[in-house]
Amino acid sequence: MKFVLASGHPPSLTARRYQPWSMIADPVERRLAVIRLHSEGWSVTSIAAYLATSRQTIYATLQRWIEEGVKGLEEKSRARKAPRVMTLAIANEIRKQQENPLIGAWRMHAALLQMHIQVSPRTCGRIMAKHRALYGWEPPKSADKPKKEMPFKASRRHEYWSIDYNEQIHFAHQARQDHRHSPKEVLRGVLARTLPESLLAQIFFTSQVTCHLDRSGYLRFRRWRFYAEAGLAKKPVIVHLSTNVLRVEYENTDLALYTVIWHEDYKHITEVANPHVIQTSYRSPQLTRLPAWT
Repeated sequence: MKFVLASGHPPSLTARRYQPWSMIADPVERRLAVIRLHSEGWSVTSIAAYLATSRQTIYATLQRWIEEGVKGLEEKSRARKAPRVMTLAIANEIRKQQENPLIGAWRMHAALLQMHIQVSPRTCGRIMAKHRALYGWEPPKSADKPKKEMPFKASRRHEYWSIDYNEQIHFAHQARQDHRHSPKEVLRGVLARTLPESLLAQIFFTSQVTCHLDRSGYLRFRRWRFYAEAGLAKKPVIVHLSTNVLRVEYENTDLALYTVIWHEDYKHITEVANPHVIQTSYRSPQLTRLPAWT
């Protein structure tokens, strides 16, 4: 190997084609070097290692070249493009409200909201700090007051579960775009919905299981066979379970009701009574008398 290297031709490249990324002063030349190397077949990892930069920078340069072409080589301004919320009129209103020495950034934010002015508490605090530096005002200090007894102090565990802050601005809702920033506004129109008692009982006091009927119209549940409807053989039905009632349903239509007695472990059925098979439009044309359960 040493002999081949010593007797062969010297390498054609004796210097770097491109300097490292941080040493290329012109942003256009930096990005153009990435484009040229990539057009020659260099991978992103190889380009990043050669130019001593990150792969994210190489990916971003190639993406700008694909989307913008030659315009993507130029350096873009990073100045703020969106219009500023703060104006001289709003700053003057903050100055007027700031004459109250006890008002802070959050109270200023709430006061501006009552005037239909949307300014974040952080912006309010920044403008108030500039006013204090300009006019020589002292920062707001809370007056020394005797400590008050907590009005909702619990005398026992779980005596109070919540306090009504429904109308106050909540931190979790500050970024909402529909101008609903308090719990009351977020839940507006939802709390007024009412549900029938039968549906509430079905949701909170029952559990349901899906079963398939056999060719005779029976379903098998907890080692028992319950008759539902022979006209719905091989169809899936829903079994609703409450304390002592088993109800069979198909597409929101009740098929049969049974009274069941559970074992002490509430896992096994010990006795079934009071069968009530409901006549529906799914009734089988064959008038065969079958036992309700086995």
